[in-house]
Amino acid sequence: MQSLILLTAAIFLHNIISGITFGITDIHQSASVLVATLLHQIPEGMALMTVLSIAKVPNVFFLFIIVFLSLSLGGSLLIGESVQAFSLKIQALSTGGAIGTLSFVIFHEIIGKAISHFRNLHVWLLISLGVLIIYIYQYFLSLFHRH
Repeated sequence: MQSLILLTAAIFLHNIISGITFGITDIHQSASVLVATLLHQIPEGMALMTVLSIAKVPNVFFLFIIVFLSLSLGGSLLIGESVQAFSLKIQALSTGGAIGTLSFVIFHEIIGKAISHFRNLHVWLLISLGVLIIYIYQYFLSLFHRH
């Protein structure tokens, strides 16, 4: 239960920073930000679902967490959209914050907990798969920007 609360709090803070960053970013100039945002929601959801299944929380509590996290992302998108006219410094700071909070969730909550519950070989294979997916994403993104 403690891991669930900490993971939910970390994703909540990350959603706020990511939402502001995404709201500030002009979608017409940065489709890659949209794709990256959508793609990184998948492992966040998987991590949350894993911790929820281990904690065996009631369905009502699960729905509360999902609504809470969804509102934090949606509300922060609106905030980011309202400050879009400001300088690139705000966008750089919010991007750095989003990367920092995502790094915390990845290294402490996901990889850190996985190492204690699974074999090291399985953890390293999953990490390698993640790196491969990122590489493939960047490769296809570079093809898209050449045209």
